[in-house]
Amino acid sequence: YGDGFPRALGNRGQALVRGMRVPIIGRISMDLTVVDLTAVDAEVDDVVTLVGRD
Repeated sequence: YGDGFPRALGNRGQALVRGMRVPIIGRISMDLTVVDLTAVDAEVDDVVTLVGRD
């Protein structure tokens, strides 16, 4: 929420990583949002899209 990301998306929203939707898990905090990447072969420096399309 510190950067304008809605706290209501905690445990509800999704992010996009490597073309796959992944769930946002836990609460949205001021400087941290956690996504579950277990279904994606993600690597360091991969782009995570929280708002918009990729």
